[in-house]
Amino acid sequence: MTIRVSAAARNLTPSEFIRRATLNQKTEIKIDAFIIVALIECVAAIRSIHASFLENGHPPPEALWQPIIQSALDAMMRIDK
Repeated sequence: MTIRVSAAARNLTPSEFIRRATLNQKTEIKIDAFIIVALIECVAAIRSIHASFLENGHPPPEALWQPIIQSALDAMMRIDK
């Protein structure tokens, strides 16, 4: 996990996150934000793989990915409420 993701999960800037980590000051994690960031990264990875399929001239397996993407979107909507 990157510093940016860890900082975002705690609603901190990366520099503030690094400063607190150096001083061993713990900060509460905003679980909703952490889950949303993880889901966004998942969807971005699927989109990247999809683009790679298209670049190489292969049809992407959209039927296999659609349930995963829909699941991620549903999770984001539940968190948003």
